[in-house]
Parts: sequence; structure tokens; C-alpha cells
Amino acid sequence: MNTGRIQHHSAVRLGFTLIEVTVATVIIVILAAMIIPRFSGTERRQFEAVVEQVSDMLVVYAHRDRMNRQPVGIFHDYERNWLTVVLLEDEEAPGTDQYGWRVDPIVTPVKLPDDITEVFATEDHNMVDITQWPLTNRSDQSRPTIALEIVSASYSATLTLEPHAMAPRVSYSFDTQRRGGANARDPINLDRGGRNREEW
Repeated sequence: MNTGRIQHHSAVRLGFTLIEVTVATVIIVILAAMIIPRFSGTERRQFEAVVEQVSDMLVVYAHRDRMNRQPVGIFHDYERNWLTVVLLEDEEAPGTDQYGWRVDPIVTPVKLPDDITEVFATEDHNMVDITQWPLTNRSDQSRPTIALEIVSASYSATLTLEPHAMAPRVSYSFDTQRRGGANARDPINLDRGGRNREEW
């Protein structure tokens, strides 16, 4: 028996339509494309800021080395994870650290972030451990070529202070896997590498 009433069946909706899923995916991809570069850029800017602070510290070291009568050095305090300039005081001086070396009161130590994994120091192209003893000038009072290489998980930078320079030369590398390889500015022997017949 038909009473003439129209029955409405409400359709139960169990999921999202293809259009809704596509629109949500596109929005998520656009947001990720905007946010991810900011995070990676922040890490790079933080690394460059630390390198700039170490560069400023080397400038002060060079001035101190040239103008000071007392020996001056660069020291990596491994426990505090900082780089600093140290001065050699008289052994009777109060407040001195190991063997008469004390932190230079004028220079603020450079606190290294936790993502910096290594700090390598060379003196005239010879590796030295500046966590045990400060890197200083030679016994004849001439300053060696000093290079500090700062390595993080993604970046590395080499700061080179020549004997008569007052500021370091900084070079960045974004391939930390080739540690010890040729720098971009180092000359390459094309004959020895078998590349002498390549077209330029």
C-alpha cells in the first residue's frame, strides 16, 4: 500500500572523496615545501655564524700575537666545547689554568654547537691536538700558518691564518665525506689524473 509519502534514505558517508584527498595532499606538499628549506637554512646560518665567530677570534689572536709580549695561543676546551684565545702568564700568577695558561679576558670564547662533530687544527700543514696544549707561535717567535677546520654533519669550513695575515681566509665545503681531499682552490695535476685530454 502506497501512502504517497516519499521516504528519504540518508546515505552514510564512510570516507573522503578523491577530490578532498587530492586537495589535502596538495596543501600538505605546499606547506612542506615552504617549511623544510627554512629549517635547513637555519642550520646553515647557524654554522656560518659560528665560523664567523671563530674568524673574529682568529683576528684577535693575530693582533694579540703581533702586539703582546706574552705568548698567546688557541685552545679547544673539549669539555666545555669551546674555542678560545689563551695567554701564558707567570707561573706565580693567581687564577691560572694548566701550566700557566689562562683564558684571555678580552676575548669571548666561541661556544661550538652540538652538531659540530670535529675541530681539526694544523700548524704549517701538520695536525696538532689543541685540546691538550694551545697552538702557539714557534720558539723563534714567528707565527706558523694556522688552519682550523670545523666539521658538522652537513658542512665544513676551513679558516687559514697565514703567518703575516691579520685575518683568516675562510673556505666552505658542503661535501664532508671527502675529508682530506683536494680543496676547490687547490691546483690539480691533470696529467697525473688522466684528464689531460679532456675538452675544456
